[in-house]
Amino acid sequence: MRIMRIVGIILLVAALCGCAANEVATFQARPGQDSIVRDGQAALVSRAPSSLVMIKPALRQFRSSGRPTFVVGIYNLSPAPLQFRVANIAATQLVNQQVVSLKSLHF
Repeated sequence: MRIMRIVGIILLVAALCGCAANEVATFQARPGQDSIVRDGQAALVSRAPSSLVMIKPALRQFRSSGRPTFVVGIYNLSPAPLQFRVANIAATQLVNQQVVSLKSLHF
C-alpha cells in the first residue's frame, strides 16, 4: 500500500510538471535602445558612442518558475579598452503591472 502511495505521488508530480507554463522574454527599450525581434527571438540593442551592447535570452522559452538566462554581447567601437562589469547589469520583470527586480548571479 505504501508503494502505491509513493507511485501515485510521483505520477501526480510528473503530471503537474508537464503543466508548467513556459514564458517568452520581451524587452521594453529605454531612450537610446532598440527592442528588436529576429528569427522569432527578442533582443535589446543599446548603442553608445564607444560601444554596442546586445542582450537576448539564451533560450526561446523558459519555465515560468525557472530562472531565465541571458546572453550579453559587447562590441567595443573605440580603440581604447572598454571596462565592463556584470554588476552594472540589472533586469526587471513586469508582474501584475508592477516592476519587480530579478536577482542576478555574480561571477
